[in-house]
Amino acid sequence: MMSSLTDPVTADTFDVVVVGAGAGGLASAVRAAHGGASVLVLEAADVCGGATAWSGGWLWAPRSMLARAEGVDESLDDVKAYLRAALGDDYDEGRTDAFLRTAPEMIEFFHTRTALKFVPGSRIHDVYGDLPHAGTGNRSAGAKPVNARRLSRSVRRLLRGQLYETSFLGMGIMAGDDLGGFLAAARGDLKGLWHCTWRLGLAPDRPRAAPTRDASWSTAAR
Repeated sequence: MMSSLTDPVTADTFDVVVVGAGAGGLASAVRAAHGGASVLVLEAADVCGGATAWSGGWLWAPRSMLARAEGVDESLDDVKAYLRAALGDDYDEGRTDAFLRTAPEMIEFFHTRTALKFVPGSRIHDVYGDLPHAGTGNRSAGAKPVNARRLSRSVRRLLRGQLYETSFLGMGIMAGDDLGGFLAAARGDLKGLWHCTWRLGLAPDRPRAAPTRDASWSTAAR
């Protein structure tokens, strides 16, 4: 059963108990609740979101439906070859296979069955670009920005704020098209200026970024 983040806990027994309201914890909670389980999320802090809330907003999930939609259907062997080169002695065949099998499933589940939508990292290169079989795009996915005005104030108060040191005046900027829009605005490009306008919430009827909160985590399950 899905309910509000701020609803009091009334049940004594749950099918699933998740400790920690970070990206992994909340994703697990949503998936379990979607399958019909009663879920309780426990969080010691007064906000939701862990390291992911402070990150650049991208996750590494190769061979996803987003990549296929962009016409990229690379082989599993290519991706595994890159991971072997990047991880060296820490490479684990079993864990790698499990990750590469379930990461695309995770993207598809949230993108098609929840309010969370992803955008493809068409121009996001792999971090270790000099290694064999490094990707030059479409191995990453990022959460599509949402209109923070559609979230209640009680929910926004529960969202962990962006690190000021890695943000623009407290507002997170995603690598890729979002960052490109800001850089274009700095050059006086009209499309870039329009992008900045709606990102700052100054343009009507466009998505507005939450300046100090990560709007990706808008619901929880229990």
